[in-house]
Amino acid sequence: MTSTISTLPQSCSTEQAITWELLIELEPRLLDLYQEARSVRDDRSKPWFCANAVWYGHHGFEGLRPRLVDLVGYRRRDDGSDPRLATSLAYDIAYRTIYNVLPDCRNCSCVDVAAIIEARRAMRRRAGRRIAAR
Repeated sequence: MTSTISTLPQSCSTEQAITWELLIELEPRLLDLYQEARSVRDDRSKPWFCANAVWYGHHGFEGLRPRLVDLVGYRRRDDGSDPRLATSLAYDIAYRTIYNVLPDCRNCSCVDVAAIIEARRAMRRRAGRRIAAR
């Protein structure tokens, strides 16, 4: 019995190397999105900057990610193009590559998860020392 679940032809395996270079060759609009992200600047005359607002599209920003999902990943429209563009690996590579060229957040409400974890550990250590001192 032949499975109809996979949309990848036998000659195309998701195990094949998917690189940023391959993605922009297969979908040139990714490079446009990358260049747009790279052109974003943190306006230091304003009290804050949020990369996530630029990425997801809030606080007056259009959003880069909503446009990314039309180009790569499982939400990409099936237009007969290379099926590797519709993989989660393609999405992950494009997401990281484009997001990472945005300026860092500054004075916004975004929180560094690693800082939260370390703060909780420090609180537990302090609480443990107080209990041991009793």
